Amino acid sequence: MIGFFSVILPVAFIVDILVVFFLNIDLSSLAIVFLVTGIFLLLFSTYYISKKIHRSGLSGCDFEREADNKTEKGSIIILLFMVICLLLLGPSYIFYHNEVLNQRDDAVYLNSKYQERSDLLALYIKSKLNDNEKPAFERNYFEGGLYFYNKLGGGICLLSMNSSICKYWLDRVVDEVKQQTADEIKEKASYLNKVEQEKQVLEKFKENNNLPAIIKN
Repeated sequence: MIGFFSVILPVAFIVDILVVFFLNIDLSSLAIVFLVTGIFLLLFSTYYISKKIHRSGLSGCDFEREADNKTEKGSIIILLFMVICLLLLGPSYIFYHNEVLNQRDDAVYLNSKYQERSDLLALYIKSKLNDNEKPAFERNYFEGGLYFYNKLGGGICLLSMNSSICKYWLDRVVDEVKQQTADEIKEKASYLNKVEQEKQVLEKFKENNNLPAIIKN
């Protein structure tokens, strides 16, 4: 039982980190990801335990007693996993955002350094965008200048700007902005088309009924 969880829990933790990185989810939602994972693991472990006990040949009260015992242990282990994840997230969040744990460097210098890096990363992204796409990035992504602080990939870039994983994440952000801008343009064109169609319907109704161009209430 312990061996099963010693494998599945680290795998679940790694999968959570990869999901947050590749889906570009806000770090503030990381706790929700852990919670969903914990619920899934609880359901999966209940099914796994039930199947394992069923194969053991137990029946009746012995089966129910063994199932309750193992399910309780599994639930405790999963709960500890979620607590440990949150405990790891808490100090990391404090250190990363407030710089209070690093006593060797001046906090003002660190903040200014990260701000300079953040501005440079934003400049790189904007250099890959056209004039129509830049406002979308500034409005939806870089509002308040905290975008890179709220993303796992952004945090990696702030700590290691020249790494290949940072370059990969930045290019993904560029593609995401381009796609969102294209969707917004299509949505706007669709809206204008509907407005034009509605205008034509009204004009045709006026013509068919000999109504004036402007009707006063």
